[in-house]
Amino acid sequence: MATVESRFSDLLSDESKTQKLYELLQSSFTGGHRSVVVFTQYADTLRYLRERLRTIYGAGIVCCLAGRGERWDPDGGKWMAISKERVEDLFRQGDEVRIMLGTDSMSEGLNLQTCARVVSYDLPWMFMRVEQRIGRVDRIGGQPRVEVTNLSYEGTVEDDVLRRIEDRLKWFTNVVGNAQPVLASMESAMQRAALGQITPAHAVNEIEQMNRQAMASPVKLADLDAVPRHPDRLQSAMDLTGLREALLQISPCAERLSPHPDIEAAWLLHLNGQTHPVTFDRTQAQQAEALSLLTWANPLLDQLLETAERALPEMAS
Repeated sequence: MATVESRFSDLLSDESKTQKLYELLQSSFTGGHRSVVVFTQYADTLRYLRERLRTIYGAGIVCCLAGRGERWDPDGGKWMAISKERVEDLFRQGDEVRIMLGTDSMSEGLNLQTCARVVSYDLPWMFMRVEQRIGRVDRIGGQPRVEVTNLSYEGTVEDDVLRRIEDRLKWFTNVVGNAQPVLASMESAMQRAALGQITPAHAVNEIEQMNRQAMASPVKLADLDAVPRHPDRLQSAMDLTGLREALLQISPCAERLSPHPDIEAAWLLHLNGQTHPVTFDRTQAQQAEALSLLTWANPLLDQLLETAERALPEMAS
């Protein structure tokens, strides 16, 4: 029988980043970690990784969270939706599920302090999201030491800028006061460097200049308050009801949505030859495990919008 190492080598001999992820998982499990949280920025990457990890480690050890929870059903031979709460419980128990794979939607509302190992398979441009990922496990009552690894390809703009920052700035441990402008400048500079609008050296210079200004500014009590106060309650630009109405106004989307015949206020999403029961109501999604919440960061919404985007030019012509 082939070993785990040989199966992985056969599957991923040309995938250097995934090979590195496997090595990190192996060293984590053999080094005393019972579970590992793996973040990825893109739903497509999540689907790619879950198939590889399922093949290597077995169906039961991996759970996914990207807008909704999913776990492999060996009887049905496909990934089945389960509740977010069920995913969280299985992972925290650590008896079956030991790898939690998810997008940045997983960094909201989860308490995973039983875990002390975080791997970012790819990095978001917004560096505050990296901190939010770590915050899922680095919590009061959690493990005394959390180990974090961020992966990036060597030779890319991202890698170049990160290395320059590490070599020249080392400001993450120094900026105590108003760090938000520095984080914002990092995001903007790295985006423009990736697009070729400025060089990596210019990007680091911008970040370094913003860092000097932050270091020279006096620390005020207001800077230490991470929760902004607003006179009026903030409203999102679009809630789920608005999302539903917007989708129904777009012909390629509306054609793929029909009212659920058995569940009031639920819908059937017809996509790529499959039918998915969905809802735009968070409470309904929590109460009915068969329904997927159609919201941002759900791969189904991404696929629907991509399908509509391809269809619109054809309709216009």
